[in-house]
Amino acid sequence: MIVLQMSGFPGSGKSTISKEIARKINAIVIDKDIFKSTMLENGISNEVASKLSYDMLFDLSKFYLDQGKSVILDSPCYYDEIIETGTDIANSYNAEYKFLECSVESFEIIEKRVKLRKNMTSQIGTPSLIGFENAKLRAKRPSNGSMKIDTSNLDAIDFDSILEYLEESDTTSSEFFVG
Repeated sequence: MIVLQMSGFPGSGKSTISKEIARKINAIVIDKDIFKSTMLENGISNEVASKLSYDMLFDLSKFYLDQGKSVILDSPCYYDEIIETGTDIANSYNAEYKFLECSVESFEIIEKRVKLRKNMTSQIGTPSLIGFENAKLRAKRPSNGSMKIDTSNLDAIDFDSILEYLEESDTTSSEFFVG
């Protein structure tokens, strides 16, 4: 089993990539924005909804791992606690913890994608260049290996390389980059 933590700025392709990987490895995608949006739409404050959405993301991942299903955690990953909790959950279920960072260097691509998508309540509607640059600085990565992919062109994603990374049993000292 795998716990795959997705990472990347809103509009970088996390959800699109997550869904395709899930189809290829028979995993469950758990999208934090679904929980957070539902709470915001029901009058829960952003602060409370933010915390609860991560609690629900992790609780639901345990539920599916307990059933023998791999999970893909779809969230931007701006906090060390997300990596720590995901790693702890993976370890407690004898699953491999993997980390996939979706990277787009062009703000114009991000801006276009965000404007074209159907946004959930919790998602940004208009990205800012400052927010985009700050997010690059805030992004967290595990110290024990990860994969970073260039998602500027979603039609050119090398899913074979991603699947190869996911099949690796020990990525403790590796960082993969596909792009």
